[in-house]
Amino acid sequence: MKSASMRRADGWSYGELKMLPLSSFRALASIFQWIEDHKQWPACLSQWFLVLLRKTNIAVPTWADLRPITVAASLYRLWARVKGQQNPWGSQGA
Repeated sequence: MKSASMRRADGWSYGELKMLPLSSFRALASIFQWIEDHKQWPACLSQWFLVLLRKTNIAVPTWADLRPITVAASLYRLWARVKGQQNPWGSQGA
């Protein structure tokens, strides 16, 4: 994960996550295990922002002139990356 990144949908940046002690990640792992077991994501981790970036500088863009970008929660992306690396088929995940 990049050290310099914008805050994500949950308010965390990757640089801030990197400053957390290992014990915090153990607590997060317990939370994620509960989420997996109960299949209930907290709203703060399952909501994404949609940002529309302009491809051109025209005054009134059409949909073809916009590029949608989704901004997920940093914690969700961290979990997805770990789970992707555990995939037995070799996918790298999010």
